[in-house]
Amino acid sequence: AEAQGREAQLRAGRSHSVDGRLATLLDDESAARLARARASLLPSFTATGTDRRNQYEAVATIPDGMGGFQTGTFTPYTQLEATLVIDVPILDLTAIRTLAAARQNRAASDASRELALLEVDRAVARAYFDFLATHELAASARRSAEVANANLAIIEAHLQAGISNELELERARAAAARASERVADADRLVAEARRRLVVLTGVAPDPGEGLDAPSLEGDGTLSDHLAELGELPSVRAAEANVSVAQAELSAARSGFAPRINASASERFTNGAGFGYSPAWAVGLTATLRL
Repeated sequence: AEAQGREAQLRAGRSHSVDGRLATLLDDESAARLARARASLLPSFTATGTDRRNQYEAVATIPDGMGGFQTGTFTPYTQLEATLVIDVPILDLTAIRTLAAARQNRAASDASRELALLEVDRAVARAYFDFLATHELAASARRSAEVANANLAIIEAHLQAGISNELELERARAAAARASERVADADRLVAEARRRLVVLTGVAPDPGEGLDAPSLEGDGTLSDHLAELGELPSVRAAEANVSVAQAELSAARSGFAPRINASASERFTNGAGFGYSPAWAVGLTATLRL
C-alpha cells in the first residue's frame, strides 16, 4: 500500500506541481522553435491583392506606325492588381545551422525537463516521507499520552487509598499535560506535512490506506553510482546546453555566407500600359552581407 501510495503521489506531482507543468510548457516551446526553424527552409507562397482609387487617370495614346493609334492605361481611376509569388530557398547556410541549433536545443530541453521532473519527484518524496514520519510521531505521542493519563488515574486511585501523596499526583498531572502538548505539536506537524504534499500533488494522503515506512536497505556501492554520473539529468542538460551554444555561434557566423533564393511571380493588373497582363517573371537572387 505504501508503494502504491508513493507512486500515485509522484505521478500526481509531475502533472500538478508548478515546476512540473512549467517544464512541460518549456518542452513544448522548444518543439515550436524547432518547427519554426524547419519552416524557414521550406518554399513560401505569397498572394497580394490591391484595390486603389486614384484621383487622376493616366492614359497614353501613341501612333502605331500603321496610320492608327494605340492607347495604354498606366493609372486607371480604379486600379486593381494581384501578385502571386513563390519563393524557394536554394542556399541559406544561416537557416540550415539555425535548424541544427534548434535540434540541439530540443535535446537540451528534454534533458532539462527530465531534470526538473526529477527535482519535483525529490520534493514530493521528501514531503511524502515527512508525512509518514509525522503521522507515526503523532501516533507515538498519542500512545504516550494514553500511558500518562493511565498513570495519572492510578496515582489518583493510590492517593484516595492513602498510599500516595500530593507531590506524585502533581508530577503525574504535569506528565499528562506534557504528553497532551506533544500530541498537539505532532498534530500540527502532520497538518503542515499534509499541506506541503497537497500543494505539490493536489492529492491528500490517506493514512487509512495502510501507509508504511520504506525499506532502508542500500541500493549499490559508491563505485556503482560514480560509473553512472554521466547519465545524470543535470550532467546531460549541461552538456546539451554547451552544444546549443556552439550551434548558435555557428549559425551566427553563417550570416556572412551568401544566401541564394529562387522566385517566380505572376502579376495581374488593369493598368499595364503598353505591356501585358497577366505577366510572369522568374528570378534568382544572391545576397552577400559584409
